[in-house]
Amino acid sequence: MAFTPHDVQNCKVDNCFACKCATISFSAAATPGRKVETASQVQDEKRLVADLDAYKRLRKDGLQPPATKNAAALERLATTKTEIERGKVYGTPKMAREIETNYKQLKADGVLA
Repeated sequence: MAFTPHDVQNCKVDNCFACKCATISFSAAATPGRKVETASQVQDEKRLVADLDAYKRLRKDGLQPPATKNAAALERLATTKTEIERGKVYGTPKMAREIETNYKQLKADGVLA
């Protein structure tokens, strides 16, 4: 069976379905994969999935990040438990250890809850 294109210009039938099919078009909004914003949406989705996966791994390890947002960066960059639980990475690993020691002391003294 060979395909023969419909001659829209010379068609004599009123309300011809073949003419309608031959002239159909779609806007970019109807095809979300073709919109400009799609690339950033895909990137955001990947970041969210990575954050959620990292959050789950940290929770499984017994740590409590303050939020799911940026959990992947915390998992990758943090060197101490305090950094993860406070949600902030402190400069160098040495500085992070000092802050963790001070933080533990403040908790033990009852200054921090």
